[in-house]
Amino acid sequence: MIKAKKWKYGLLAGMIACAAIGFASCGGTVDDGQTGETPMLVGPQAISATPTTVETYVNSSFSLNLRYNWGDFDVIGALNTEGAPQPDFNIRWESSVLGAVEFQSQDMYDENSDIVYFNVGNYAGTVTLTGTSAANPMATTSVEVVIRSDGGLGGDYQPCEEEKLELELVGDHYVVTGLGEYQLGSVEMGTYWNEPNALIIIGQPYGIPITEIADDAFDGNTDITHFESSTVTKIGDRAFEGCTSLTTIYLEENIEIGDYAFKGCENFTKAIIRSVKSIGEYAFANLTNFNNVMGGAGDLRLQYVDNAFIGAHAFENCTAFTYMDGGGTGLTIGEYAFAGCTGLENVSNFGAGTIGSYAFDGCVNLGRANSGLSAEKVMPYAFNGCIAMNSFHAYKQAEIMENAFATCKNLSSVSFAEGVTKIGANAFADCANLSDVISYASVGVIEENAFKGCIKLCQFRVDGSVGEVKAGAFERAGTEVASSRYKYLSYQVSEGTKIFRTDSFKNAALQEIDLSKSETIEVYSFRTCTGEVSIVLPSWMTEIPAKMFAGFMGMVNLTFAPNTTSIGEEAFFNCSVETLVLPTTIVNVGVRAFAASELKKLTVETLDTPNNTYELVVFEDGAFRDCKSLEEISLEGWMSSRPKIAFGLMENCFSGCTALKTVNLGNVNAIRAYAFANVRSLKSFTFVPWKSDTTPVGMSLHSTVEGVSDTFFYSSEIADATLMANALNSGNYDSYSWTIK
Repeated sequence: MIKAKKWKYGLLAGMIACAAIGFASCGGTVDDGQTGETPMLVGPQAISATPTTVETYVNSSFSLNLRYNWGDFDVIGALNTEGAPQPDFNIRWESSVLGAVEFQSQDMYDENSDIVYFNVGNYAGTVTLTGTSAANPMATTSVEVVIRSDGGLGGDYQPCEEEKLELELVGDHYVVTGLGEYQLGSVEMGTYWNEPNALIIIGQPYGIPITEIADDAFDGNTDITHFESSTVTKIGDRAFEGCTSLTTIYLEENIEIGDYAFKGCENFTKAIIRSVKSIGEYAFANLTNFNNVMGGAGDLRLQYVDNAFIGAHAFENCTAFTYMDGGGTGLTIGEYAFAGCTGLENVSNFGAGTIGSYAFDGCVNLGRANSGLSAEKVMPYAFNGCIAMNSFHAYKQAEIMENAFATCKNLSSVSFAEGVTKIGANAFADCANLSDVISYASVGVIEENAFKGCIKLCQFRVDGSVGEVKAGAFERAGTEVASSRYKYLSYQVSEGTKIFRTDSFKNAALQEIDLSKSETIEVYSFRTCTGEVSIVLPSWMTEIPAKMFAGFMGMVNLTFAPNTTSIGEEAFFNCSVETLVLPTTIVNVGVRAFAASELKKLTVETLDTPNNTYELVVFEDGAFRDCKSLEEISLEGWMSSRPKIAFGLMENCFSGCTALKTVNLGNVNAIRAYAFANVRSLKSFTFVPWKSDTTPVGMSLHSTVEGVSDTFFYSSEIADATLMANALNSGNYDSYSWTIK
């Protein structure tokens, strides 16, 4: 049953030979041969074709007699008059069925009649053939052509079973709109199946291929058990919805499958598809018996054309699949496409352009075997709940969106072959077994909490640069490393990290990090960060801001930038650096700058060539207060390399340093009240008092700093004090609870 649409396929009447009178009609224009101008064309007032009904056969031919009515127009006179309007014999023919009847040629009999020849294609049925004057669209004629499929010329045509389907001609192909009178049959295809109710579409009715199954074409059909086609490339929305007996389909290449195409096919088990262009939303969703695509039981093997698409929920809850692979580039996987595929364990050779949100949500066994998943863009929650997944590798530059791998608690390794533009917020949060993240090219930005809670992360390596590390990006990372290679997190970025935001490594445990190439480090970037790491400050940080590294408990060694002049308030408060070597350029150590740190020894950098510049180096209030592990202060090195500097120790500067045993301050301009209060383990204390009235003009010493307070040893004990009393302020140094033993 065929529903034919009219098609204008632009058949021209062809060439009409008029050599005797020097005229050719081939395109509706005439050159007069002398002036080069194009005379006006005149069409007939009416045309008629005889006979008006033609009976013929497929693959045959026939002819029509065509008559022209020119009215008052003198055709012969026009042809013999230079520059006069010329007659146009062009007739355009159109068939109501594409390819059924085609124009062949036209012979001119005289100025009022022609003979026109036509070929008949491989189509059986009734066709309307319409002719229209090219110069006068009002002049038309039509002929009914009845084409038979048996006897006569072309009688070898053999009708195919597909002709009984409900077909609609669309362009150059047929679309199946229903089963019609088609008889489901028993067809054996190799060793695959032998079933009595198979729908087979392999023929081409009248030479025209059937390439589409229309929307809802077989909706609710409970008889079809198998569907196979070598010509169909597109299956419409809901085409087989509710076909509860359908178990198997066989299709060829570049297949497009519409939304809900096989919804409700509860017994569907197997699909043989050579390559896929697109699979629509919910196309195979909830088919719990579906377990074989191009392989054995449990296999989902799909070859994708480049830039193919798998729609949202396409394979959702197809629980029988255990293995998946595929080919092609630029594949887009829609949201929830494989969600709930709880049997899926192994993915191999499966590269995607984009993996949509929740695409593998709840695939609790995914990655239990070796996982070969890769993607360029991973959308939010794409692998939510994939608790068995153990690795992810991107072979092209990637973008990882927020929460993409959150809660993948067995994920152990991640790599990016061509770098990653973004690792989104919480992308790998709480991946408790993630140990290695490697990018072989630069990383753009690491968003908030991206690796938060990755307690076993021991290697983060980038062969390139990192643009920005945001707050909480590595919070609690590396705190429970179980590796023979590393004790804590090793953050290795060959070209440096440009920006560290506040709390980017909060509560992390660090073994290695390079700050020397950074452009921006915000305060508290390493707050409460533990581990054992040596820090080299970037060259631009000559004035260390307040609270910059406060709470950095993992800092065991610190190297200042060249020409460092000041250390801000609480810049290293509560840090774990053990040995501090002050640079020769330092002039100020801020309030509580190293207070409550784990400092054991304080010394100064020396110069090979003495610097005779007069300078005062001030340790502000409480600069080293409560450094309870501090045992030695050795600043006398500057007496030889910087002989004209002096220290000013402000109030409570070293108070509460209960383990302090040896102090050698060198030149001292001032020691303020309580500077060494509550210091009870001193064995030796030496300094050279230096008052402003003994210094040359130009030395920048302030009178309020000058002098030694009689309470600087409040509630302290000392075994040996060398005070060089000739320069001390007057006062009773025995009356404020400190004792020289």
